[in-house]
Amino acid sequence: MNPSQMFVLYSKYSESCKRIMRHSTDPAAAHIRFLCVDKTDIRHMISKSKKMDVKQVPCVVLYYPDGRMEKYEGAGVDQWILDQIVPPQPPPPPPPEVGEIYPEEPEDEAPSRSTQIASQTPVTPGNSVMDIPTNAITKDTRSVAEIAEEMQQQRKRAMDKSKNDNRPM
Repeated sequence: MNPSQMFVLYSKYSESCKRIMRHSTDPAAAHIRFLCVDKTDIRHMISKSKKMDVKQVPCVVLYYPDGRMEKYEGAGVDQWILDQIVPPQPPPPPPPEVGEIYPEEPEDEAPSRSTQIASQTPVTPGNSVMDIPTNAITKDTRSVAEIAEEMQQQRKRAMDKSKNDNRPM
């Protein structure tokens, strides 16, 4: 039998309650009444009740049409409440199969030009990226702007030189 009323007792100072309250305005939570135990009148009402011996929050109180009352508090209650409010997320899709990521080339097609070049270029000492000394890569500590400025100056000198070389004597 489904409960006719559901109450969640919470405190705005409890971390697990804060997590629940982020979803309290969701449409799925419309059937739940949230009562803050930080309010004096609510706390007084709870402390006077013989049935509701609340020790901690969040606490769920369910009332059934036949007059029964159930109270849940303690470990796992916050997750149970969230399960009632937040719709379950669909499971993530399975990872793609290897063939989907890198489809095999049909055998009747000719290999691409880059495949032909790569397969015809032998790797010998001195023509591999691995042969570049590490200090040659990391030695230059100038900024990109400084390097660009130097390249621009070199280009200008080269253009000036070519103009000078083309002058009639």
